[in-house]
Parts: sequence; structure tokens; C-alpha cells
Amino acid sequence: MSIIREAEQYIKNKKYHLIKGVSQRLDPLEEYIQDNLSESLEKEKAIEHLTEVFMWCKRYTDIRR
Repeated sequence: MSIIREAEQYIKNKKYHLIKGVSQRLDPLEEYIQDNLSESLEKEKAIEHLTEVFMWCKRYTDIRR
């Protein structure tokens, strides 16, 4: 494998690791919120902001090399 391909694979793995790690931490929190808050604007906003956290992290991996 060339050094360039190796570097590209390394970056790809780091991005995957970041997104997977964020997802592994957010999923249980979302489940906890879903299970323990009654239907309300606060619950809706909490879930919405968790989704935003994930999307910002995803965007970071898309624009940063």
C-alpha cells in the first residue's frame, strides 16, 4: 500500500471512529430521554439538539481532513 493510500485510510478510520463514538454516547442518552420525559416541547428540543450534536460532528468529519 502506498503512503498516500495509507494516510487516506488512517484519516477515514479516524473519522469513522469519531462518528461511531459520538453515536454510541448519544444513543443511550436519547433512549433515556425518550423513556423518562413525557411528551413536551422540552423533550422535543432535547432530542432535536442531540441530533444537532451528531450532525455537527458529522459535518466536522466531512470538511476536515
